[in-house]
Amino acid sequence: MVMVFGTTVELFRWMRAPAAVPKSACLFEVDGKLALSSSGDGVVVLDIWVQQDYGIEVWEFKYRIELSLAWEGLLAEFRHFVVMFLCEEGSVLISNYKQLLHFDIEGKLLVDFFPLS
Repeated sequence: MVMVFGTTVELFRWMRAPAAVPKSACLFEVDGKLALSSSGDGVVVLDIWVQQDYGIEVWEFKYRIELSLAWEGLLAEFRHFVVMFLCEEGSVLISNYKQLLHFDIEGKLLVDFFPLS
C-alpha cells in the first residue's frame, strides 16, 4: 500500500501499489501522472510504473532500467536512491543523496553531474 495525498479533496488515503513492488519505493510525477519507482536490495535494477487511472488505481509497468555495472558499486553502497525525473524517452535522473546521475533507458550512465553536499 502507498500513502497518497489527494489534492482536490485535500485528504491522505491508502492506495494499492503494483503487486510486484518491494517494501521500498519512491513516488514522483510524470506528465501529470503519479509514478512509482522501486529497486530490490542489492540489485541495481530500477522498475518504473505510471498510474493510468487514479480513481480505480490502475498502474502500468513502463520501464525496467538495468543500471550500468560500472556504477553498481556506487549505487549498492547507498542501497536507496530516488528517481528525480523521468524523460519521455525513458532516461532518468536519480540521486543517492550524494550524487545526481543521469542514465538512459538501457542503463548506461550519461552524466555524473557532481557530488551533492
